[in-house]
Amino acid sequence: QRHERGSLCPSTTRTQFEHLSETMRRLLATCCTAAALVAPTTRRRTGLRAVNDDAPPAPWEGQGADARKAAMAAVFDAQANLAQQSEADLDPEALKRRETAKFERRRNEVVGDHLFLGSLLIAAGWHFLPIKVLESYGVGVLFGGAYLYLLGRYVGSLGEATLDGAKEG
Repeated sequence: QRHERGSLCPSTTRTQFEHLSETMRRLLATCCTAAALVAPTTRRRTGLRAVNDDAPPAPWEGQGADARKAAMAAVFDAQANLAQQSEADLDPEALKRRETAKFERRRNEVVGDHLFLGSLLIAAGWHFLPIKVLESYGVGVLFGGAYLYLLGRYVGSLGEATLDGAKEG
């Protein structure tokens, strides 16, 4: 399953990795807990244990060792399958379209948040500030929103030019 957080941006890739890593850790913890609860108790005697019987068992020995190994194998198999699926989904054109749509959606969210917060501050100041100040602030919010939108378009065009240049040369 491909998560929506993944993209070409290194910080987003790190976020996706952290999310997958957290998911794998939860899966591993659940498998190990279940395996430890259902595994029969087996205690092997080794030369070291004969000398010190009070020592706790090593992580690879004791109760549920085989189940823990099986759980780890299941987790690693799930990671390998996930990696193969994500490699199969890397059609360059589809990836570019998806990343472009994601970028445009985020750009529009930033502009919308800017305009919403600006209008919220205008509404909050309506009772306390003079109309001239609010008009000036409102014009600043509108021009700031336009600047954010145009800056987002410029940044998007830089990415397209870089990708196209990489294909050619």
